[in-house]
Amino acid sequence: MARLVAGRYGVSPARIECVPNWSPYVPGKDIKAESTALWSRLKLEGKFVVQYSGNMGLWHDIESIVRTADLLKSESDILFLLIGEGRRRAAAEQLSRDLGLANIIWLPFQPREKISDTLATCHVALISQRDGLAGIAVPSKLYGILASGRAVLAQVPAESETAMVVREEDCGLVIPTADAQALADAIRKLAYDRQKTGAMGARASAAYRAKYQVRSAVARFEQILKSDRPQ
Repeated sequence: MARLVAGRYGVSPARIECVPNWSPYVPGKDIKAESTALWSRLKLEGKFVVQYSGNMGLWHDIESIVRTADLLKSESDILFLLIGEGRRRAAAEQLSRDLGLANIIWLPFQPREKISDTLATCHVALISQRDGLAGIAVPSKLYGILASGRAVLAQVPAESETAMVVREEDCGLVIPTADAQALADAIRKLAYDRQKTGAMGARASAAYRAKYQVRSAVARFEQILKSDRPQ
């Protein structure tokens, strides 16, 4: 966003300050996917769970996730858990039915008080953002995923904030937008290297605790307000 403001609107970089976004979510420590109540309720034993949780709106490519599930339908241990609502859900769910997919579970938004359990019910978490939004919007679900200690599969513009965080923290993989095959390949890579996936999740958790809690943003605001800044 700083680059966009400076480049498109001619604002001097000296007048731009960056404050990290944050999640108010305070996770339980080291919650294993297999230990959650949602895991038990859905009977997910033996599955490698890929979760998308959040809005399914104009900015999100839910269809590509469904097409990825179609490419992986012969991999019986990989399951997609799609949680949320939005104007793109109905068409994506219909596509899933048209393709006869049995490897997707669709759920509505889950109760806020159960977010810790819900976000932990996976091994990797998906973020989807369409092209053209880099520097304009940042999916807030990134910070909850970091807090939950899960590896991130970010199918987002390569120059976006989400892609920058994932690469900087080495907490997941960045996949080209609208590329179902690339997403399928990335999921296979993580599904069959659980040690690598777990290490990415641990780095996600460490990044959240170091940089993306509310207290981190508060500290940055205080630093800015107390500094001598150009007017």
